[in-house]
Amino acid sequence: MNKQTSNQTQKRPWAALWSVLLLAPLSMAPKGCEPVVIGNDCPPDKACTAGSAGSQPTASAGAAGKPTGNGGSAGKPGPSNGGSGGDQVCGGLLGKGCAADEYCAFETSAACGAADQTGVCKSRPEGCPDIAAPVCACDGQTYDNECMAAFKGSSVLHNGACDEPSPGNTCGGLKPSACAKSEYCNYPPGAQCGAADQTGTCTRIPDACDANLAPVCGCDGATYSNDCLAARNGVPVLHTGACEPTTPGTTCGGLLGSTCANKNEFCNFPIATKCGSGDQTGTCTVIPNGCTKEFNPVCGCDGNTYGNACTAAAAGISVAAQGACGVTCGANTGVVCPKGQYCNYPLAADCGSTDGTGTCAEVLTGGCLANYDPVCGCDGHTYGNACEAGRAGMSIHTQGACP
Repeated sequence: MNKQTSNQTQKRPWAALWSVLLLAPLSMAPKGCEPVVIGNDCPPDKACTAGSAGSQPTASAGAAGKPTGNGGSAGKPGPSNGGSGGDQVCGGLLGKGCAADEYCAFETSAACGAADQTGVCKSRPEGCPDIAAPVCACDGQTYDNECMAAFKGSSVLHNGACDEPSPGNTCGGLKPSACAKSEYCNYPPGAQCGAADQTGTCTRIPDACDANLAPVCGCDGATYSNDCLAARNGVPVLHTGACEPTTPGTTCGGLLGSTCANKNEFCNFPIATKCGSGDQTGTCTVIPNGCTKEFNPVCGCDGNTYGNACTAAAAGISVAAQGACGVTCGANTGVVCPKGQYCNYPLAADCGSTDGTGTCAEVLTGGCLANYDPVCGCDGHTYGNACEAGRAGMSIHTQGACP
């Protein structure tokens, strides 16, 4: 330094101080990106976490072993220290997992990955706020808030605490009892998914399944790789093996007695055909997987009474008549059949004479075959066949034309 410069520095001591102040922020900047960056602009190529201009949350174990802090965010995607890097698809048909410091976050509508829906890998939070906003997580546990569930590596099934489990409780039937949200109604083999008001038991939905291939047909009509995956989606099993493709509308019954090829269909006869009598035909109809429970009784073609037409169909049975089977009418019973029905007497009852009784039957409304097989009705008129008499709401007195 020459003498002139030295003299200038001595005359202006504030210049040196100003240089130090200008260089200070650079000396305070993170070197190589520290674990926390002040501000929200974290370099994308550095292993660091965006912080805030204020204070940064810290995680520490509380007395109860819970993480505490003034921040933490459930479901915020981020790097995973050698993991998948955040936002990687997880779950789904192949059950893709995440890194150890991540969890699979599902949208609420995805029901924790039900029906092979996918989520995304997100970093587990380092700390969580101490607030009470209970959630039920996909692991079936209740956590204080969504962040705590994420900290434990679980997505949220629904807001609010989980229902108390009720394994073994009866479900389905005429008066179905509901299972907890972490359970499903599991029907035993042969119960046809609750057909004819059969019951099942509340069973815990499994958290994970093996990838072994042993296809089953679920009560929702979908094929699953194994029974565990069906249960994982809250679906009981209809039968082992893949579901057969449906062929609704195919003609069945008739002179050749054609049957439906698929296990999940039945031959559905219109009421007018009297359960396919006289070689009349029906159509192959998919057996329903569930029915409403309103009481609107029908008499099935098997002679049993069902709560409604749907429960009869769920049992694979066509409807013979509206109303319960075997309602006795005529003679001295005082029973009057409801509107749309008539008292149908057997031939031996001689149209109800000498106190003979009949049963209430539905007046047929559909078309009849044109075959001529005359019967004599209790009103003394000849009808072309028994179906024509049923359309007239008339019981049969004798076979053949009236004299």
